Amino acid sequence: MTASMRLPPTPNPRVIEIQKIVCDWAGITVQEMLHGGRFRRVVVPKQMAICIAREITGHSLPALGRMFGGLDHTSCLWAERKWRRGQEQNEATRQTFEMLRARVADLIEARMTTHKILVAAAELDAANEASMCDDAQLPVMSFGVPTGASGITSALLSCFAAICTRRSISRTESR
Repeated sequence: MTASMRLPPTPNPRVIEIQKIVCDWAGITVQEMLHGGRFRRVVVPKQMAICIAREITGHSLPALGRMFGGLDHTSCLWAERKWRRGQEQNEATRQTFEMLRARVADLIEARMTTHKILVAAAELDAANEASMCDDAQLPVMSFGVPTGASGITSALLSCFAAICTRRSISRTESR
């Protein structure tokens, strides 16, 4: 792998990404979530995001409180307990959480795919640079892009972009 090639971070989502997913679902902005006061349309998504973030990231309650607009850790504990109980007692709440978890899982899957593609591209680029081959001696991928040192990375990333585009289109159609 070349020194200039940076790999994406771990596949686990950051709290801000979980906040964005929940905010998209709720129809509010992250700023509203973090500083929107005690209105139900803001508090419910905030509490749900805290619960999901705690489950997926494993951050401490004080750390989550800081990431959610300076909440006290006991507010985060309350949110987590409230929505855990809500999932056990209410089928609609459980289904909402499952849908939000699925969106976060999609994010994790996309990150894993990106990571694998970048690692493979970097390894192939390094192998091609080491062998000192020119593009004319290298095989051609099935979709017609030469696999030269610079072609591999762009070909793999363009394939990945096409896959992601198809996924996002199918998600918006299902809404």
